Amino acid sequence: MTMQLLTIVGGDLGELKEPAKIKGRLVVATEWLVAYLEHGVADELIVLTWNSAQRTAIEEELGRYGSPLDRLHFHPIELLPDLLRRLSAPLFFHGDPLIHQPKRVLRNLHPERVIPVVGITHTLSTDRIVTELASGYPLDACDAILCTSRAAQEVVGRLCPSVERPVIPLGIFPERLGPGDPALASRLPNRPIVLVHGRINLSDKMDLVGLIEHWPTVVARSRRQPILVISGASDDASTLEIYRQRAASCGASDDLLLLPNITAAERATLLARAEIFCSPSDNLQETFGLSLLEAMASGCAIVAADWSGYRDLVEPGQQGYLVPTLWGSASRTASALGPLVPEQLRSLWMAQQVVVDLDGLTERLVELLSNPGLREQMAASGRRRVAEAFHWRVVMAKQDALFATLCERARTIAPSPLNAPRLDQIFASLAAQQLEESTRLTLTPHGIRIFSGSEAPFLYVDVPWQRAILGLLKFTDAPEGRSVADLLRPLGDDWLAHERGTALLLWMLKRGWLKVVTGTIHSR
Repeated sequence: MTMQLLTIVGGDLGELKEPAKIKGRLVVATEWLVAYLEHGVADELIVLTWNSAQRTAIEEELGRYGSPLDRLHFHPIELLPDLLRRLSAPLFFHGDPLIHQPKRVLRNLHPERVIPVVGITHTLSTDRIVTELASGYPLDACDAILCTSRAAQEVVGRLCPSVERPVIPLGIFPERLGPGDPALASRLPNRPIVLVHGRINLSDKMDLVGLIEHWPTVVARSRRQPILVISGASDDASTLEIYRQRAASCGASDDLLLLPNITAAERATLLARAEIFCSPSDNLQETFGLSLLEAMASGCAIVAADWSGYRDLVEPGQQGYLVPTLWGSASRTASALGPLVPEQLRSLWMAQQVVVDLDGLTERLVELLSNPGLREQMAASGRRRVAEAFHWRVVMAKQDALFATLCERARTIAPSPLNAPRLDQIFASLAAQQLEESTRLTLTPHGIRIFSGSEAPFLYVDVPWQRAILGLLKFTDAPEGRSVADLLRPLGDDWLAHERGTALLLWMLKRGWLKVVTGTIHSR
């Protein structure tokens, strides 16, 4: 089936170069592009960009994977109207669940056509996402929010019950976890490693104070002198200090190693050396668990909270254990104050109400540290599960099947009415005067020099259609000028050409190439 995939990747993709800023959604943004280029079936994959720096950041990240780029096309986002007219079967893939935003854009730019929009869940807990998903903005039957776990599906269903919400997980490239770092390998103590890897921030990732305080019990009962390694991106010195203080207070300083802002190679070394990967997640932002998949692919047994998307990844007793969690209804204040406080503070309030069974966590860690045969069995099961269910090749096939279904469905749906005012309508009262079709314009001496070729135009805003439109308009330097309607007549009735022509006239007036003949502008 013919299909063209449109997407937009945030300019923050370049933050992958800075370990402290790495977040799961940024990693997925890159790997999704790579996976689609390698395994997707769309005829074109079109990335909309708003500046050259953004494109450069994307190309540099993709270059690390060595993927074929022949189906990848970059287009300035202001040319989206032209793309929609050219593409025979477009589908817009949005990198977060707020699909009503691109839906509004597509309806405005191509109101006579229904274009499917598919979003994907990452974090669902922010006040903005909760509020906007619950806004009730009308969607089409060909739109969907791709839920990466059953827990995410349930959340989306409560907020936006009318939208289609299939469960398709995220994926990884297990074969691309990368070589290790020999320098770090030589520095690691020759002791069994239990690894916690993720953003080191107790307010918006997970609170590890309980695990640290119970670590002396794990060490004593396992009789193997294990070391707890906490690694990951960190720009929060307060969390690191809290962890150090708690370790010192319970005599665990020599059994705790904090490694903030490690490289990908250092992460690969830790995953290869670790016997157990531990993730006692308690935060609403966690809806999947890429770190668990990477650990399973690297041969770690898993001990994680029975929380959110984790239960879709780990089969208890097969790849590891899920430790019970408890929550109750005590969030009215936090929910109400959400719009008035920083997101991290709201996230911290909520996470402090989520209980991870620390005794159960301790028991499972001791059991696995003490049983090498069971660890090896779980490690082998984890590798198989990742290869069979979570490799990007498998995941992308499921996404493409969904995309094809939605494109077919879009052909049978009538367009919805437009209901989105334009900025020039909303803010029309800000200007003292309005340009109208009857307004008459004439060239200034500056404009005459530009059009005679005696002066080179300075085009600091130079968009692709500008010169083409300029070549169609016939200006005059006569005192009576020409009306806007007359100037734009060569562009016909096409709304896009007419809008661009009007924008060009306004820009020329702004630059002083044109002037308004006295008395022809409507004043408020």
